[in-house]
Amino acid sequence: MEAILPVLLCIGAIVLVGSSLLLFTGIRVVPEYNRLVVFRLGRALGQRGPGLVILIPLIDVARAVDVREQMREISKQRVITKDKKPVLVDWRWRYKVLDPVRSVISVENVEAAAGGIGNTVLRSTLGEMVSADVLSDPAYTEETLGQTLRAKLDEVTEGWGVKVTNVEIREIRRE
Repeated sequence: MEAILPVLLCIGAIVLVGSSLLLFTGIRVVPEYNRLVVFRLGRALGQRGPGLVILIPLIDVARAVDVREQMREISKQRVITKDKKPVLVDWRWRYKVLDPVRSVISVENVEAAAGGIGNTVLRSTLGEMVSADVLSDPAYTEETLGQTLRAKLDEVTEGWGVKVTNVEIREIRRE
């Protein structure tokens, strides 16, 4: 009987420590600028946070989403215009996640997808323009191109739960 007592105490201590660790893994503190998208057994439950969030360990999985405004800067992007002449474009655009659940479900990585779609939209937009029009009045072109890009980017990213807040064309020049 005396030999069994230390073994039982060891087993009890291991169970106590293990259950405590398991319990504490289910408690998260979410900062003001983040939201947690919670999945229970693979199904999206919705967003949680900011503040203290309690998850069911081993059943709930959470993915953090930054809801602050993000900026993508693309410098010296080589684009071919409608008349097959190359131009270099320096530009940046800002976006913000408005619907964290949709952004997690729609795309795997919002930042990578944003960079890819930005390049695609820029190339397709400038591919419809003639280089003489693009280079003739830079101020006008930068403003109108910025508005066009913003509208097209917003149209694409709306399905991701993302809103384009600003597009700024910094420079357009011949290659």
